[in-house]
Amino acid sequence: MVMAFVFTLTLSAGSANAASFSATFINPGKSSEKFWLSVSDFMTAAAKSLDIKLEILYAERDHLKAIELSRSVAQRATKPDYLIVVNEKQAAGEMIKIADKLGLKTFLLLNKFEDEQAVEFGAPRQKYKHWIGTLTPDNQDAGTLTAAALIKQARQAKLPTVDGKLQMIAIGGDKSTPASVQRLAGVQKALAKSSDVQLTQTVYGNWEQERAREQVAQLLQRYPQTRAIWAANDLMAFGAMEAAKASGRKVGEDIFFSGINNSPEALAALGDGRLAALGAGHFMAGGWALVMLYDYHKGRDFASEGLELRGRMFGLVERKGLERFNARMADTSFGSFDFRRYSKVLQPGLKTYPFDMTQLTR
Repeated sequence: MVMAFVFTLTLSAGSANAASFSATFINPGKSSEKFWLSVSDFMTAAAKSLDIKLEILYAERDHLKAIELSRSVAQRATKPDYLIVVNEKQAAGEMIKIADKLGLKTFLLLNKFEDEQAVEFGAPRQKYKHWIGTLTPDNQDAGTLTAAALIKQARQAKLPTVDGKLQMIAIGGDKSTPASVQRLAGVQKALAKSSDVQLTQTVYGNWEQERAREQVAQLLQRYPQTRAIWAANDLMAFGAMEAAKASGRKVGEDIFFSGINNSPEALAALGDGRLAALGAGHFMAGGWALVMLYDYHKGRDFASEGLELRGRMFGLVERKGLERFNARMADTSFGSFDFRRYSKVLQPGLKTYPFDMTQLTR
């Protein structure tokens, strides 16, 4: 059975009967993976604040298991009010089809439909009536911010160039997940404004530290004058650093790295200079989704802002604000964060959802 190999968390601020509503989140990450755990932690805090019965099921980085889990939830005699899914490895399409057929309302989180999927599925509430909305961070913005900050740091070091150009490598997550594709598009946007930088090669590390280490070990032999390495997450940045150190490079001195995520290791690496740039904020998306669903369930439809919202959740974590950010992230219960402040039902004067990383450091 499915439940034999997934970790499940059920939470409600009161009894099941007292909860505002129930929601199940199919978390595509591993139950031991720090980024995806932070997504769950922020959602759990939102559920507690808004009195939502929340269940979290982990697919353990297996998109086929994610589909199987969604089928299991949708076929229950007593279904949750909402199913929240992520389009990791483009698996959300099948999950939405399954849920729609069985009358389960679904919300798409973090990775929206792009290209052929966008053509096939259209917009929420059209072909698939029970797919009610989407919330995604601006992943292209994350790519642009981190790449621009990385390039700036590498330039300031005044290191040797090749034909007047600073050589750079990019490590994407994978070729199909929209977040990976969009972050790399953001890198290209930054490069378009950096005529003194040459992107020698883009590889895909599958979000894994070891794979990135192996790839960069080979790339540094091919491009020994590499001065900057951009990575779509923190784990791949760490793998790239290991390869650089093994080749005799001095991280933060003759070669610079950037990453995206909010793990304690990434924040520490930013603080000690191993990371030249760090983007974060998208771990908050699940909590924001529960705020939107709370309002929707209470009769104030988020459709007034659009059915496919893109929030500017990403921001650069600055060294000067690192202590404050660390303090917030250290409290995995987010006990001091009041999600009720962001509900349009509970705050009738609120016109737009202020979903951005600055909310975390105020």
